[in-house]
Amino acid sequence: MNDDVIDSATAEPSDDDFTDFPTDKPAKFYKRFRRLVRVFGGLIRWYSSVHVTGVENLPSDGGFVVVANHQTILDSPLITAVLAKLGYVTRFLAKASYWDKRMSRMVMQATGQIQVDRLEHGKRVEVSLDLGVKTLGIDVGVKRWVVAGHPEGTRSRDGLLHRGRPGLALIAIRAGVPIVPIGIVFADDISHWPRWLKWMRRPQVTLIIGKPIHPSLDSNNRLSEWVEKHQLLKYYRGVERYAASLEGTKAGEALTARLVTDYFMRQLSKLSHREYVAEYLKIKAR
Repeated sequence: MNDDVIDSATAEPSDDDFTDFPTDKPAKFYKRFRRLVRVFGGLIRWYSSVHVTGVENLPSDGGFVVVANHQTILDSPLITAVLAKLGYVTRFLAKASYWDKRMSRMVMQATGQIQVDRLEHGKRVEVSLDLGVKTLGIDVGVKRWVVAGHPEGTRSRDGLLHRGRPGLALIAIRAGVPIVPIGIVFADDISHWPRWLKWMRRPQVTLIIGKPIHPSLDSNNRLSEWVEKHQLLKYYRGVERYAASLEGTKAGEALTARLVTDYFMRQLSKLSHREYVAEYLKIKAR
């Protein structure tokens, strides 16, 4: 989208920008989703050797939010294919620039991805978050719907895990669902490989599914203890009371999302076997 079309945070998203097939006709979308996943899942299994651990940590009922580290273009399709085999419909938050070209836009829309403009704030981002919340509220038979994303915002090319952005935590808080961290571990460190060599070598990949994290200081003792231990409320906002006491306010929601995000990024660091650094990755495109 051109700059003259977007008037910063005050621009109203158009229906064309945010076409939402799954929440409009979820049953019809699911049939198409299954066909596409079979094709992409078959290609992924042919191209890579995938091992999954921690399946027992997935919530037994209802939807949830998945957060994962991000190193290659294979990450999102890999998680989608694995969760589809377990009976989940997964929608990823994807950068808005994928919708700028016809071919990639067709793939994004056909697979039900949720576009998010990573360099925008305000109403446009709120629309994306709202689609995520609506997705988690879909109830079609026994199918369970999942919203997933890579909190770093883009691929990490230095082998480190960087600070996460709070959008996924906000979706989980608003939908009242748990967050499931998934560490993606490659047998070889491919972050420094030339791009052509990455595609030639068959990667050995392990998906490590961690325990669900409830995005609330009231219902998550581990999170509360971590916040208290590091005096994070004092660090973030200069307040000495829990964000839960600000429940229902924008300030409380934002603070809770920030705390939850920093907490699950440290869990991702353990699962993905990557060192965590509290610095954002630089985003070059939307």
